[in-house]
Amino acid sequence: AVVSTQSTGVENQSFQTFVYSLNKQFCIPSEKVLRTTLFPPLHEEIQYRLKTELDERCSGWFAITTDHWSDPALASYYMSVSAHFIDAKSWDRKVIILRLLPFRFSHTGKTIREIVQFVLECWSLMEEKLHCVITDTASNMRFAFETDNKQWAPCFLHLLNLVVKHSIFAQSGVKILLQKMLYLVKKLRTQKGCLLLHKHGGGSLPRPNDTRWNSWYVMVDSLLKKKLAVTITQGEIEPALPSARQLGPTDWELTEKVVAVLGPFLVATKASEGDAQCISECIPLDKRVYFELDSVSGFS
Repeated sequence: AVVSTQSTGVENQSFQTFVYSLNKQFCIPSEKVLRTTLFPPLHEEIQYRLKTELDERCSGWFAITTDHWSDPALASYYMSVSAHFIDAKSWDRKVIILRLLPFRFSHTGKTIREIVQFVLECWSLMEEKLHCVITDTASNMRFAFETDNKQWAPCFLHLLNLVVKHSIFAQSGVKILLQKMLYLVKKLRTQKGCLLLHKHGGGSLPRPNDTRWNSWYVMVDSLLKKKLAVTITQGEIEPALPSARQLGPTDWELTEKVVAVLGPFLVATKASEGDAQCISECIPLDKRVYFELDSVSGFS
């Protein structure tokens, strides 16, 4: 079940113009109508369907995942709680998002624990049947569940993210290279930079985000694949880039090594994404990363 989302977008002039271009006869409901008339019954209907599915198909034991994230544009924090269980009829794995709610409380383990308990009570899920809780490795999450005799397990994807950030990305040479690349990408994503890069057959360049390490891999790999176009463009862009800001032979050599080292982590990350993955796959993936890294030379 979902809770309130931003419904004020219907009052945005650009959105209204877009909808009008699709269907001139359609009357967009107001924000108030959406919030007070349309959303509540829809929410109740979906929650009823999901609860019926839980009651009829959950074999008894279940696991939960919970996480927090922020919306910088709205300066808001959110918390989600999802239930994972085996369908008693089909034996398929099922995932249901139990609650997505604004998190306006202190981020203590005690508060997180109480919110999860409240969500489970709303869905009539007994804590005695809670098999495992999977979260990130933040201290408040560990305190919330590890100290309550629950089987707590860290998120494998989160661990991979920490390994990459605190080992590979933390090396001084790599850190300087990534900063230089990010600065260059920002310049090449401007209107003038894009035109020059396209002129030399480079296409567009992706910009990374701090949340997902593999977005940095995509940026580095993209630059490497467009090495010739990037090398020419960085020398032609105006205002001229200082030589210290441009990627030189040494930088490209290190880039190749970084891509080679990050490759096994990318494979493990992609194999672990999605709701269909199982905790039993973590150890084989971990071993695979170890053995593939062992075959990469020239990087320590």
